[in-house]
Amino acid sequence: MEVVLANGEILRTAMGALPGAKTFAENKYGYGPYIDGLFSQSNFGIVTKMGFWMMPKPEHYLLLSLTMKRREDLIPAVSILNYLEDSFIVGWPLYRSPLNPPHGKAMNSELEGYLTSKRGFPDLDKIQNYALKNNIPYWQIDIPIYGCKEVCHANMNYIKERFKIIKGAEIKIVQEFSLPMNLEQKKQLKHKVSLGIPNMEIFWLSTRGETREPSDGHVWFSPIIPRDGKELLKCQDVYIEVFHDLGMKSPITPFAHPRSWMYRAFCFMLAFNNSRTDTEYNLKLRKAYREMVRVAAKNGWGDYRAAPTFQDDVMAAYSYNNHALRRFNEQLKDCIDPNGILAPGRGGIYPKNARDQRFANAKLDELALKGGKK
Repeated sequence: MEVVLANGEILRTAMGALPGAKTFAENKYGYGPYIDGLFSQSNFGIVTKMGFWMMPKPEHYLLLSLTMKRREDLIPAVSILNYLEDSFIVGWPLYRSPLNPPHGKAMNSELEGYLTSKRGFPDLDKIQNYALKNNIPYWQIDIPIYGCKEVCHANMNYIKERFKIIKGAEIKIVQEFSLPMNLEQKKQLKHKVSLGIPNMEIFWLSTRGETREPSDGHVWFSPIIPRDGKELLKCQDVYIEVFHDLGMKSPITPFAHPRSWMYRAFCFMLAFNNSRTDTEYNLKLRKAYREMVRVAAKNGWGDYRAAPTFQDDVMAAYSYNNHALRRFNEQLKDCIDPNGILAPGRGGIYPKNARDQRFANAKLDELALKGGKK
C-alpha cells in the first residue's frame, strides 16, 4: 500500500518501502511487521495506492445451478460446497432461494401469510408444503467452475456425484463459455463478477438498479457467522424472534440466504430502508439495529462493518479482555494521529480529545425515543 498519514507523510508498506522495488504487489509482506491491515476499516491513514493479486484468465467457464427441495437440505449442501470451494474445485457459490420474489415483485400472498401464521412466527411446515406443492425449489445455488473445458466437465461430474446424498437435488448447466468472450457473450453472462468484468450489480442488492427504484437510503446489518448450514438456520430463527419481540415486521424469513463472498465464513446480511420523512420509523430501526448487535455478540456473531451511527455499538461488542482491541487501537491512534485529524470515531476508534463523544449517537436516539429532543 501507499498511505498518506495524519502528519502528511507518505508511507509505503512491505516491498513498497524499498525504493525501485520490482515486487511492490507480488510480495505483500516485505521485511518486518505486516502493517497493511492497520489501514483497513480504520482511521490511521488514507490509502492512495495498493496492489492486488489477480487470477489468470481461465480457458473455460461453466455455471451450474443446484436446486434443492427442503429447508434442511442446506445443511449437507454447505458442507459439500465448503470442501469444493476450499479445494479450488469451484469458485464462489451464490446462495439464494426461489421463494424470494424477484426485485420489484410482491411475495405470493399465501406464502407471505405463512410467515406469521403461527402465533406471529413462521409456520415452517406450511412454508415447506407450499414449496413442494408449487414445485418451487427451497434453495438454489449457482456454482461457477473454471479451467480447461475437459477439467470443467470432469469437475461437474464429480460435483453431481457428491450431491447424490441429497434426495431430489438437481444440477443443471446454466451457461458455458470458452474464453476470451466476445461482446455479445459478455452481455449474456449472468454473473459478470465471476469473470472479473466490472459492473454495478452488487449495488442492486439494496439501492438501485435495472429492476429497482432508488430508496431514501439504507442500512445493512452484516454479522459474520460460521459457514455452516445449521448455524445459518439458527441465525434465521434468532433474528425472526428479535423482530417479533420488538413488535416489528421481520425482514428475515426461513428462506433468507447467506452472502458467501468471504472465505471460510458466511455474512448474513439484513437490509433496512431509511425514510426521509418518518423520524419515528428511523428511531425504531436504530433501536432494532442495536438490539441485533447485542444478540449477535451473545451468539458469537460479530458485525464486520457499520454505518457511523452504530460504529461504537459494534466496536463495544468486540470486548474480549476489557476491550483490549479497542484500547490497543486507540493507543495507536494517539501515537500516529494525536490531534484526531483523520475521521475521529471511525470504526469506534477515537483520539484522546474526542473520547467523550463515544456512544453520543446512541444517547441521542435513546433521548428521542423517550420523547425528548430529536
